[in-house]
Amino acid sequence: MAHAEALLSLGKTRAVAAGEQLWGVTDQPSFWVVVLEGQLETRRHGYTIEELVAGSACGFLFLLVKGRQRETDLVAVQASRALLVPAEATGPRDP
Repeated sequence: MAHAEALLSLGKTRAVAAGEQLWGVTDQPSFWVVVLEGQLETRRHGYTIEELVAGSACGFLFLLVKGRQRETDLVAVQASRALLVPAEATGPRDP
């Protein structure tokens, strides 16, 4: 339980409505996501790339390299709850 509490302390939990987009292609990454409830999808050009369910994490790799843009949209398939972890909680980026 201590690990879950530590993870939850890194960001803010947020309700996400079905159809809501959390980020889009070409957005500058400023956070990564852990799905707590529901289902999210990463999409590119209208095609599903990955289905994310409770326990899935997404978007943290783009925080490792400064200046890198998102390459997918992140959209809620159904009403969901997600942990949004800001870049600052991830540690320093490469120059």
